Amino acid sequence: MASARTLSRDDQPSRSINIFLSRYRDIVGAAARQVKGGRRSAARACCGKAFAAIPDGADRLRMLRPGHPWPGVRRAADALLAFSNHARPHPIYNSASASKPERNVEFGFTEEQLMIQDVARRIAQEKIAPSAEHYDRTGEFPLDNIKLLGENGLMGIEVPTEYGGAGMDPVSYVLAMVEVAAGDAAHSTIMSVNNSLFCNGILTHGTEEQKQKYVRAIAEGAEIGAFALTEPQSGSDATAMRCRAVKQADGTYVINGKKSWITSGPVAKYIVLFAMTDPDKGARGISAFMIDTGRAGFHRGKTEPKLGIRASATCEIEFADYVAQPDDLLGEEGHGFKIAMGVLDAGRIGIASQAIGIARAAYEATLAYVRERKAFGQPIGAFQMTQAKIADMKCKLDAALLLTLRAAWLKGQKQKFTTEAAVAKLTASEAAMWIAHQAVQIHAGMGYSKEMPLERYFRDAKITEIYEGTSEIQRLVIARHETGLR
Repeated sequence: MASARTLSRDDQPSRSINIFLSRYRDIVGAAARQVKGGRRSAARACCGKAFAAIPDGADRLRMLRPGHPWPGVRRAADALLAFSNHARPHPIYNSASASKPERNVEFGFTEEQLMIQDVARRIAQEKIAPSAEHYDRTGEFPLDNIKLLGENGLMGIEVPTEYGGAGMDPVSYVLAMVEVAAGDAAHSTIMSVNNSLFCNGILTHGTEEQKQKYVRAIAEGAEIGAFALTEPQSGSDATAMRCRAVKQADGTYVINGKKSWITSGPVAKYIVLFAMTDPDKGARGISAFMIDTGRAGFHRGKTEPKLGIRASATCEIEFADYVAQPDDLLGEEGHGFKIAMGVLDAGRIGIASQAIGIARAAYEATLAYVRERKAFGQPIGAFQMTQAKIADMKCKLDAALLLTLRAAWLKGQKQKFTTEAAVAKLTASEAAMWIAHQAVQIHAGMGYSKEMPLERYFRDAKITEIYEGTSEIQRLVIARHETGLR
């Protein structure tokens, strides 16, 4: 199906080799001719191109060389291997500028990545999906399922093991998020906040004491975390926040103000809060704090009735003379906006993954339906208009997955990924909304009924275009990066 597992080529070595050879035999042959003619530098250039086509370079050449049916390929492989120490393989060969290789992501997953994907899939299929309708209908917080995710390392996938996490990479996070979201989007929302919005910022900017106290509790599933940036008067314009943290003579901060649309707010033990410490400085006057919701001065508002992701509890929170200690400051004073933007970059990978999971669930349900549902004497999947929808759904789903994996891979390589995360989030969220829409349309009356999960996928998909940066904000991020203009 559209599972990320289908991207792996580890179980298809012969197909992978043949695709390489059929596409690049002209390069291999050219290298052989250059070697035969004694033109060593030209041969090395061809070698570089050939190696660019196969991520494992010389090792893959040695694997395909013995007994290959094409004599020319055997000779060319021998020639290329002879020059393997002189040609530096590029991630992607760029014919226009070989000195500036493009960044590439390897399509093969490691055993560890596939293992955590399998754990997430099992929990999603055996525990989450069967209970999704109940939690969506009642709006109850799925505490038992969330604890189960935490016990299996899925609440701190990228958190190092010394802080209670799984110690995995961003690609592992994407694979796991897709599976959980395919089971139920609300569960994946809670998982995303804990993994991305809460843990990421503390791991990057927190002290050792903060990591041990706050990250460990969340990563192990003992507590629930939240992220408080949005206010009733400020959404996309985060610098317009009115929540104030006034520093006192003894180094403490007195916090007053409201935050709205706080995911997991009704149940969170700890919250990463952003408040103005110096309003005159605008964005540079925002600071981040660690909040313990058990302290005096913290109040929760009513749980918001939402269109979708109903099991993910959301509420307004209010601070009335809440006292934050000096060691509750996260990072440096005035660095809060920078911390928030960095956290949101990572969070967008999570929301893109969530959107892919929703879209995949809708797509797979539709595939099964068009094979079984008959009209005019044949399955409706045989009609060309239905086939066109299926083809477009598949294209959008695969594009979203690949773009999200690219962003996750870059993050794991410690490279800049702001634009790639925005591209992934924009593409995946709009793909999820479109695919869910088409799924309902193809199911017709049954898609509109609560007896099937299609209408829930449709309701859940919409939020992915809104939170952690609306689609409009993603377009601004992308365009400003591309043009250099603001």
